[in-house]
Amino acid sequence: MIKFRGKFKAMLKQKIASGKIKLPPTMTEQDFDVLLKKLTKVDWNVKILSRYPTGAGVVTYLARYLKGGPIGNSRLLSLENGEVKFRYRIGTHEGGDGKEQGVTSLPVTTFIRRLLEHVPPRRLQKVRGYGLYSGNQHSQIVEAREALGMPAACKEQQARTWQEICEKSGYQETCRCPQCGARLVSHSEFKAGRGPPVVGPSLPNQTEAA
Repeated sequence: MIKFRGKFKAMLKQKIASGKIKLPPTMTEQDFDVLLKKLTKVDWNVKILSRYPTGAGVVTYLARYLKGGPIGNSRLLSLENGEVKFRYRIGTHEGGDGKEQGVTSLPVTTFIRRLLEHVPPRRLQKVRGYGLYSGNQHSQIVEAREALGMPAACKEQQARTWQEICEKSGYQETCRCPQCGARLVSHSEFKAGRGPPVVGPSLPNQTEAA
C-alpha cells in the first residue's frame, strides 16, 4: 500500500512535469504540491487486482456489492408444500461460529414479508461519489477530460422504467402478470419495517448483504 502510494505520487509528478497532464488554469504548481502532500498524508486502502479487459468487468464486480440483495440465489434450495427452504449462517447464540451453515425453511408469506423488509426506501442514497464524481464537482468533469485528452462524455440517456429495463434485457415474463398477462405497475412503495429477528435463522440484514 505504501509502495503503491509512493509510485503513484512519483508518476503523477512526472506526467505533470513532462506536460502530459496539465494543471487547471486556476491552480499553480505550488498549489498542486500542497494538495498532493495533504492527500498523501492520508492512509490509502489499496486493493490491487488483475486488470479487467473491459469496463463491464468492473461494473459486474461493483454490482455484487451494490445490488446483491438480502439473500443470494445460491442460498435458496427449494420451494415445497408452501415453504421456502434456504441456507443460513449459524450464529454464536446457536453454538456456531458465524461461518457454519445450516438449513431451515419458512412459509412463503413469511419469507416474502421478511424479504420486503429489506427493500430500501425510495431515494435512499446507497452510493456516494467522491472527487470529480461528487455532487458539487460535475461541472469540472469536462475540464478534467479535456486535460487528459479524452473525448467528451456521452449525453445522459433518458431514464427508463424497471419494466423497460427488464424487457430490454430479455426478461419479458417478469414484467407481466402470469395469470392475465397485464403489465405490472407499481402504485405505491413499502414503508421501512423492522429488521429480521436476532434469534433463529433469518434473512441477512442489509449490512451483511453489502
